[in-house]
Amino acid sequence: MSKASFMSMRWLRLHLKEIIWATVILFVLSCFIIGYGTSRAARSQEERQKRADAADQRARDREEAVPENLAGKLDLPAVHLSLPTATASVTQIIDVKTIFHSLKNRPEYKRLLGMPPAFRSAFGAQIREGVLEELISQQLIGMYAQINGIKPPVTAQSLVDLDRQKLTPAVFDRKVREAGMTAKEYGDQRLLWETIKQTMQVMARPIPAASATDEFLQKYYEENKIRFKQDDEITLRHMVVSAGEFAGQTPISDEEIKQYFDQHRDEFKSSRRVSVFHMVINPEEPAYLAAIPVEEGEIRRQYTEKVDEFKEPEQVQARHILIKPRNSFEKDLDTFTVTLRRFTLAAGEGKGKYSFEMAINKAKSGISVTLADLTLITTGGSRITPTPESMAGLENPLKLPVTGVPTNTVRGTVAFDLPAGEAPATLEIKDQASVHTFDVAAAHDEEKAFAAAEKIALDLLARLKDKADFAQLAKEYSDDTASAREGGNLGFFARGQMVKPFEEAAFGAAIGEIKGPVKSNFGYHLIKVEARKAERLVTLEEARKKLEDGIRKEQAALKAETDLQIAKEYLEKQTHTFGELARKYSMGSTVTQNGKLPVFFKGELTDDYTPAQKATLAKEIGDNGHIIPEIESAVFQLKEGEVSDVIKTQTFNDKGEPVTRFHLFQVESFLDPVPLSFTETVKGKIQEILEKEARRRLAENKAKEFAAKVTPDTFEKLASETFSATVASFTLPFSVNPGYSNFALTSAVGQVTMDGHTYIGPLHRALVTALKGYSEAGAGPKAQVLGPVESEAGFHFFQIVDYKSNRYTPFAEVKDKIRNMLVQTPTEEEIRKEFEKNRDKLDEPPKRKVRQIVLTSEEKAQEIYAALQKGEMFSLLAKRHSVDGTAAMGGLLGEVAPGQLPANLEEPVWKLSKGQFTAPIQTSYGYVIAMLDEAEKPGVKATLTPEVTNKIKNSLKGKYAEELVESFLTGLRNSATIIRHPEVLAEL
Repeated sequence: MSKASFMSMRWLRLHLKEIIWATVILFVLSCFIIGYGTSRAARSQEERQKRADAADQRARDREEAVPENLAGKLDLPAVHLSLPTATASVTQIIDVKTIFHSLKNRPEYKRLLGMPPAFRSAFGAQIREGVLEELISQQLIGMYAQINGIKPPVTAQSLVDLDRQKLTPAVFDRKVREAGMTAKEYGDQRLLWETIKQTMQVMARPIPAASATDEFLQKYYEENKIRFKQDDEITLRHMVVSAGEFAGQTPISDEEIKQYFDQHRDEFKSSRRVSVFHMVINPEEPAYLAAIPVEEGEIRRQYTEKVDEFKEPEQVQARHILIKPRNSFEKDLDTFTVTLRRFTLAAGEGKGKYSFEMAINKAKSGISVTLADLTLITTGGSRITPTPESMAGLENPLKLPVTGVPTNTVRGTVAFDLPAGEAPATLEIKDQASVHTFDVAAAHDEEKAFAAAEKIALDLLARLKDKADFAQLAKEYSDDTASAREGGNLGFFARGQMVKPFEEAAFGAAIGEIKGPVKSNFGYHLIKVEARKAERLVTLEEARKKLEDGIRKEQAALKAETDLQIAKEYLEKQTHTFGELARKYSMGSTVTQNGKLPVFFKGELTDDYTPAQKATLAKEIGDNGHIIPEIESAVFQLKEGEVSDVIKTQTFNDKGEPVTRFHLFQVESFLDPVPLSFTETVKGKIQEILEKEARRRLAENKAKEFAAKVTPDTFEKLASETFSATVASFTLPFSVNPGYSNFALTSAVGQVTMDGHTYIGPLHRALVTALKGYSEAGAGPKAQVLGPVESEAGFHFFQIVDYKSNRYTPFAEVKDKIRNMLVQTPTEEEIRKEFEKNRDKLDEPPKRKVRQIVLTSEEKAQEIYAALQKGEMFSLLAKRHSVDGTAAMGGLLGEVAPGQLPANLEEPVWKLSKGQFTAPIQTSYGYVIAMLDEAEKPGVKATLTPEVTNKIKNSLKGKYAEELVESFLTGLRNSATIIRHPEVLAEL
């Protein structure tokens, strides 16, 4: 039989079985390969997701970590609360843990952690105070509910079960952990919120208007009189003798420093030392960032999720001229900078004594200042210089002459004897061939100093009305030196960035209008608004660069942390050496030493290290001359051979910009402490210790001498003569409760308060003791000068002039307010009054719907203008060529009202008819061609229409309800004893 040819029908029949088996085998094999590849890809994706989830968890763990200074203190009571009942008192505490977890969950607190240390200190106390006030209010409402039997129809456990069911147990448990709570604590917190909600519903329920009779209101007032209790009020005369005032008067010799070192050698030892291997990755290094891909889908997703971040608020661009009150001066002269402050004028027998503090700094070669170079011109025309007689008896006279080039500031008091009946007018200071004048006529009187500043501002305003150049006057006269150099230009700013009076004036001004003088705590301002930006949404294209950078940084940080986490796993499995991994991952300079750092100890990078060691440590794990605290804390808790978790640090470079890095450590060994050498660093510390104590002793001795001499009649005069100090007068709110807080104390910062809202502890205790002799009506013993009381601020002397307690706002003054709070339905007359008060705000201004094309050059603008004149569509040209964010919408700017466009653009726009467009106009943001898209919508004067009436009615109802809640909380606080523990709160 002939042989079947390959792939013929006969061949196929003969080999059918083999073909079927081959096909099956190939199919199975392909399934295996595809399945293997798919499962491998899935495992890879799953692995990546696990690493991302693990990184997120580590980040959460770091956020949840309790700071080292709070370890072991979470259960300490920070605030004690007590609310009286008819038979006893209900008490409650707020512990450190509650405050800490409430703080760290605040967005503003998280933002604060990313700021430089100085900002954290300045604003952290304010955030803490806000959180504390909220917690106190919540607890007081809960205590009120307990006393009055108000209970929600649920239990803590049922709320926990309900929320666990809603979220799923795993998600619920994670969220509770993130909040730093146990399930029981979470339930108690939820129950408290339900209790507060029910209490407020009961308390704020309105009554029928017919029930609010005069008799009912009088009875309500008497039963709830505690809600209308006014703060106790203390009037003080006060002076503090600060040790800082004696700076430069307590020289410390090298022998004293050495002697202190020899006597306290045990205090100058390092901590236990450590030898470690180290890897570091800076994910913001340009090369590292450049290797991170960013997907378009992620950009769009984040833009959608963060769209609120891309809403630009309304902004104005303004210039200002600041005239400070004329009671302090600073001026650069020819060979030095002079500062003048603390002016006093004391009347004497037949003549007056005029004195002030003068400081000479930034001295240059050729300086030569003597008493003869200082001349005071009086109102009577007399020219007076200081004499040995006028300078005699001063506590800290200015030491003249000053020659050479002093390295430190020369500071002291200068005094003049004034002829009888004459007052200071002008001070002249001669420096080489120049004479510099200072108007000091009002410097000794704060009210007059502000009045003098206002007069200067009014004179400048008159010149501006006569068409004087604002920028030039700002350069010549503004006391805000930073903006003065730029002609007073402050750039664009939004609401909330300036002090309130300044903000209200600037946002209330039309473009080109000059407002002022506007008074603030800085002085008087003249304000000129030059441009305005309406609120708008930044387009995706405008936001693209910011989004790309943000995503790239996020992904780079995730990669850096993940890389080090992988390295940690390799080290723990002992599959790689630290040196191998350091060479693969680390950016540190110690890679060539297998990542090994110089041996180091806790704290400052002192001169006990060699220069090379110090440089290496500073570069890899240092911040501001110290070991980074997070690293120090983590490394010294490890055991020998142990690998740390990945540590994220944030420091700040020379420009104040944050620098984020990720670190991994393995401890080689721990070594014993070593004595610190007598280095310059140690000498500096000892000198600081000795100078501080010497100044304190000097201040204490002077304070004791003063206490032996002072009487109520000589308080002010003796303070001026002994310390060149002014006795300040304050009328402040007061409470005998320790740790009492009230931001009305701000005016006494540096005197009776350091933080602006709580009394200095020792002074508060002394005031409470002194007030024990006062009756409820405020009458008391003859006001003595008490002191010295030592505190962190210095040595205090005070005289209680008056104390008012148990004061209540009379019923007649709050009768209408009580009726409104209880009824919560405004009358027609109240609605009409509210309408008249806010009529201007309710008026609808005329509006024009405008499109614009913004271009960067005049040449391009003229080209587009020519195209428009030929009949091309405005919106299409805007889409193609405009560089403004409105390009995507065909240049549609929306409706604008008078005063919302730059001055040179506004007038042409308001002259356009529908469809007309302007020629190119140069503005601060480019060349603009504007078109009127629709006919003007006329302005409408507000009338009391049903719609407006209903709007005002709802607004007033909300206001009355808020006042009722505020009154209720005031009553609770007035009834309660609230004891804060400042020493505990200071740890937070």
